[in-house]
Amino acid sequence: MRRTGLLQLVPALALFVGGCADPATITIEVTTGHESDTFSMDPAVTKVDVVALASDGSQLAKATSEPGGSFDIGEVPIDQFLRVEVTGSDADGQVRVRGRSIGLVIGALQGELLPVFAQRLERWSRPPGALTHSHVGGIGGVLGERFLMLTGGSGIDADASAVAFYDLLALGGSVGGSLSLVPKSMIVADDASTVLFIDDDRALSLDFSTGSSFEVELPTGLSSWASIAGGRIVTTPTVTYVVGAARDGEPSDRVLVVAADGGLTTASLTTARAHAAAAWIEDVGLVVAGGDADAAGIEVIADGDSSAKALAYGADSTAGAVAAIGSQSKELLLACGSSSDMVGGSQPAPVRLVDLSCVDSCAPVELAIDLGVSLDACEAFAIDGGRVILTGTDVADGLMRSFAFAITGDSVEELSLRQPRSGGVLVPAPNGSLALLGGAHQDGSAALNVELLYAE
Repeated sequence: MRRTGLLQLVPALALFVGGCADPATITIEVTTGHESDTFSMDPAVTKVDVVALASDGSQLAKATSEPGGSFDIGEVPIDQFLRVEVTGSDADGQVRVRGRSIGLVIGALQGELLPVFAQRLERWSRPPGALTHSHVGGIGGVLGERFLMLTGGSGIDADASAVAFYDLLALGGSVGGSLSLVPKSMIVADDASTVLFIDDDRALSLDFSTGSSFEVELPTGLSSWASIAGGRIVTTPTVTYVVGAARDGEPSDRVLVVAADGGLTTASLTTARAHAAAAWIEDVGLVVAGGDADAAGIEVIADGDSSAKALAYGADSTAGAVAAIGSQSKELLLACGSSSDMVGGSQPAPVRLVDLSCVDSCAPVELAIDLGVSLDACEAFAIDGGRVILTGTDVADGLMRSFAFAITGDSVEELSLRQPRSGGVLVPAPNGSLALLGGAHQDGSAALNVELLYAE
């Protein structure tokens, strides 16, 4: 038995779910959200593929059609864990549109509709729906491999302790409650439902699946939560670090180490730093750079260690830089921030590469990448092919800007936001996109639309 659907500008397909006496038909709606020209803009999409994929990436079912045509995707067992992927190609076969659902078991759907948001590659786009309220300068994360979560900072139309959700399954805003603190940091546990929230005075562990919570005691090595609250969250395959030195605030040499089971320990840097850059590099460890005009420019906490070791790099006065994985093994990319000059002023720091395998008389290599703007509050995301997505706040007008560049090249492409805003939060989403949450528009009103980006 088969079902047939109709693919239009906002296409839908019928997915026949087998494996039971009375099979159900699940409608997968491929939506372009708030963008009307996803399929029609030049170069136009001429072919659309819709594929159901198993958790191991194997293909379960596929349908292909021209926009406006009909198709048949076939049967999928009701207990099958899968995700749905949509690709739209132009006349030359170049993929221009992509959409991915989160992973799910079809039989567990509450209803008969599965929406999948499809968008142009390399272009910020707005999925359906919106947040119920916004936060400026807040913090974000992913709950249950499904919900984008925003809280903290300064709330707009809600208290700063309120939590706003965007549901990547239903593609819409979801009402959240309020916390008993205004967190500066959040760490989502491996169970995807327990979150550790931290402010200057205390830490709260909250299980969203049960609603239970408890205050967390200070681990040995921390005199107060203020020494790491607001620090950069660095996730590794085994632990999560909260780096106090990589924040806007008092210098800190403290690092909170959160194990997969939620256990807390601490580690220490060689010196207290402020506005430093931090990232995890495979086969190296947690790397912290800059943030002190007198200390070694780079130090590393190796996996499993509780104290850092300085590398043979000279002092780096850069403050506010961001770090990302380079294109080569044991390579670190540094971008944004400002460094002191010889007369005590400051100037934008260049984009640099750091060879973490260097052992003597080491120095970063400056790259011929000119953003044409001075940025702070930056985030950097390494993607396939040695490319980087860099976002930050333009110091001239306070608005967020977004750029893409190849580490080995010298060209820079600006990826303009659909709605200019300040104070938004970047979160890697579980469907492989990058999500921008919250902030405020130029007139001060709440930025409620989520923006997603696929860069491939």
